[in-house]
Amino acid sequence: MVARGVPREPDRLKSGRNNLGM
Repeated sequence: MVARGVPREPDRLKSGRNNLGM
């Protein structure tokens, strides 16, 4: 998904890990 406009650091890491896992 789009994890480029996320001001949250934890959210960005979670999204990145989810994208890699998916």
